[in-house]
Amino acid sequence: MPLKYIKWHSDLTRLGIWKMEEPDEWYENQLLLSASETDELNSLSAKKRREWLASRWLLQYLIGTNHRVYTQRDEFGKPHLCDSGLFISLSHSSDLVAVIVSSVACGIDIQHFTPKIEIIADKFMSVADKNAMNEHNKRTLLTVFWGAKESLYKAYGKKELDFREDIRIQTFDFDPLEGCFGGQVTKGQFVADYRVYYLNTESYALSYCMKN
Repeated sequence: MPLKYIKWHSDLTRLGIWKMEEPDEWYENQLLLSASETDELNSLSAKKRREWLASRWLLQYLIGTNHRVYTQRDEFGKPHLCDSGLFISLSHSSDLVAVIVSSVACGIDIQHFTPKIEIIADKFMSVADKNAMNEHNKRTLLTVFWGAKESLYKAYGKKELDFREDIRIQTFDFDPLEGCFGGQVTKGQFVADYRVYYLNTESYALSYCMKN
């Protein structure tokens, strides 16, 4: 079982990382897909199909029920659990998928480290963000900022956010391996505070957040 990471929080939040190694048929047999899900899968590329299957399998595993849980997307494209008060968020990068399930609004992001992060930094780093940075572990820190803002964007769930101005990261003492800090989303009259966590390994970075 290629379960890379799993964590339970005391507030009924749980998350995991799954490495996709099985053939599509393995997931399909485990999930017992509905007719509508089969139709949706048939419209996806091979890569998207594998990500869809693996993320739903991991979601089912984290919820831990014997009966199948189903998802649907709202008008903003954000996935939700059907007939449930729980919040979910999904992410994928290369051969990994990450899922978080929580009793509060949440978001998750996983990605492999890449030098391209420095090229796109101006798209998500505000002036205040840049002033808080130093050259030490720059690529890793940029990846943490990007992952944190991606997870906050997903927790908000309504798109149309300026990553530089609408998503704010509080000053924190940076540990290159793992840590947590405050984050805030402001959009019009909407203001929400979150707790953001990150975990870095040799190959990938995980970020996730939960609403305070």
